[in-house]
This record gives sequence, C-alpha cells and structure tokens, in this order.
Amino acid sequence: DGIDERTYTVKVERLNVDLESIGLSTGTLTPAFDPAVLNYTVDLPADVETVTLTPAADNPDSTFTINGAAQVSRELTLRPGESVTASIVVTGQDGSTTKTYTVELTRAEIITGFGVPEEMLSPKFDGKIDEYLLTLPAQQESFSLTPVPAAGCDSLTIDGVEQASATFTLALGEQRLVPIVATAGDTSFTYAVTIWRKPII
Repeated sequence: DGIDERTYTVKVERLNVDLESIGLSTGTLTPAFDPAVLNYTVDLPADVETVTLTPAADNPDSTFTINGAAQVSRELTLRPGESVTASIVVTGQDGSTTKTYTVELTRAEIITGFGVPEEMLSPKFDGKIDEYLLTLPAQQESFSLTPVPAAGCDSLTIDGVEQASATFTLALGEQRLVPIVATAGDTSFTYAVTIWRKPII
C-alpha cells in the first residue's frame, strides 16, 4: 500500500540529583536527613576535634563534590568554638544539573575565657583563637589568670602546672608568655597568653 511504518523507542530517565544519605563519623544531623531538605546543622561536644562526612548519591550515575573536591568522604577538623560548613554539590547524569546540600558543624568551647577584664585582653576572647596579649597598667605588678572551664572541660594546665588559677608578678616593661592547655576527653588545645606590664613613661 506504499505506507512505510517505523517504530521508535524513546527512553525517558528521571533526572535525579538527590542524596540518599549524609553519614557522619560522630554527631547527629539536625533536622534528620531528608533528600528534599538542603541545610543541616551538627552540634559537636568539646572533645570532638575531627568529623568524617560521607555522603551517598541516590542515583549511581550522579557525582558529587565536597567543598569543591570530588571525593567519597571528607575529614573536617574544628578548633574549640569553631563552626565549619561543608558544601555537597550533586551533579546529575546530564552533567549540568546540580543540587547543593550544606552541613554546618559547630564544636563546643573548652573554656569560655581567662577570667580577666575584657578591656585588658587583645583580641577579645574567642575559643578558636589561640594567641592573646594581656596588658597590665604600670601600677599593677601582679595578676591572676583564672580560665573559665566550659561544660566539656576535663582539666586545665597553666604554665605547665595543672591548676585552676595562677598569679604572675612582672617588673615594669616585662613580658611573660603563659601557656594554658585546656583538655576535653582525648583532645587538648593550647592558648598562648602574653602578659605585658606597661613601663612608666
């Protein structure tokens, strides 16, 4: 009859850029993982210094990066009081469609200060900063350092001695470097406080 019949098969695949899960070596995602939820937080205790993040793509043909690197998992290291954000970008099988998940991890502080007037300390206390200058007026020859432990602090060492407080006497114009080691579980963090007594001008 002169009619040419041809049959075509069209295969339609759903583009899937979801994650199936976000695994953590320690800690819990808030909220609980849901592929439709893109932003998460994780609160870590003071004794957790590193966390390994292990995402899993829902579609085996998808790929993902963690903070820009193509890798199966990523170890993140946090200082006390520090927040770190991990960005997981999933790319679909078309090579161009993407979906981004973020996980913000926050480690609790080990100490919350040195027990000194704020105006004498530079910079202002921040648990993740490890070097400070404590300035004494010329008329003050001694000063006591009394670090304030946070809930997760197990021990404090000041100038090499395990103690809660220590007093230092300085001559005019003298500087004294005092290491303070705060320990939580199996981790520790060292703060270096330089005490300087101003000279008489």
